[in-house]
Amino acid sequence: MGRIVWLMTVAGMLGCAAPTTVSTRDRVFDFQGDTFAYTNNNYWQYDLGPNVQSRVLKQPKGNVDYHQRCTVMSRTARQFFYNARFDPDSVSIEVSELRERVRDVLARNSRAEQVSSDPVSIPGFRDLRALSSEHEKLLKEELSGRWLGYFQRGNWRMIFPFSPRSQRETARELVADLVRGHLPIVHIVNFPRIDINHTVLVIGFEETPLSIRFSVYDPNYADRPRSLAFARASATFSYNRTDYFPGGAAKVYEVYDGVFF
Repeated sequence: MGRIVWLMTVAGMLGCAAPTTVSTRDRVFDFQGDTFAYTNNNYWQYDLGPNVQSRVLKQPKGNVDYHQRCTVMSRTARQFFYNARFDPDSVSIEVSELRERVRDVLARNSRAEQVSSDPVSIPGFRDLRALSSEHEKLLKEELSGRWLGYFQRGNWRMIFPFSPRSQRETARELVADLVRGHLPIVHIVNFPRIDINHTVLVIGFEETPLSIRFSVYDPNYADRPRSLAFARASATFSYNRTDYFPGGAAKVYEVYDGVFF
């Protein structure tokens, strides 16, 4: 039977030693609360067709007001989880002050691996989902533009080969991150065939003798987590079918991690 491991501050339930870094404030990452109410939109329309291995770009959608923001949304969801303290029982503040507090959260280190000892207070809201539902326009204005994804520091990695050994090491590191309470951000890509070029936030995993199934927050979806699987025998990752990807094999590496990524 697989074992589902959600982010907790004690890893004893896995038979592991307690983590040295407590990054979740004694709570599980709540998909319905710790993610955005709005989504990143596709700029292109995709015709995946009956052959799930093919993909045809049609034409840009009409008025796409928010697209190509998967990187910034994944990063910001983690920044809020680590650096914001929501206080629903307090009175809401003026929009101008709220904007400043959002900026304070976004100014925190995007590569931090633990919760801040001095989190930014967000009064009047229970979580990021509630905040982004009521103040969608404000958050979209404050989050960085599409350029962040284009110039993300780790983009250089995609052009080099990914060996089975490197992918196995990535899977191991993702599990280790989650066990100690850290939320990894990963770039999912196929190069030079760019049938997927996407960034997601990893929030949990289910492990069996044959595979590891990572649960991820895909900014293109606000309803439920998506699945990123790792097959032990072949040392390969695969991403589930979406409205922009037919599903199948992909390369994975962690970003917002260290000096070079």
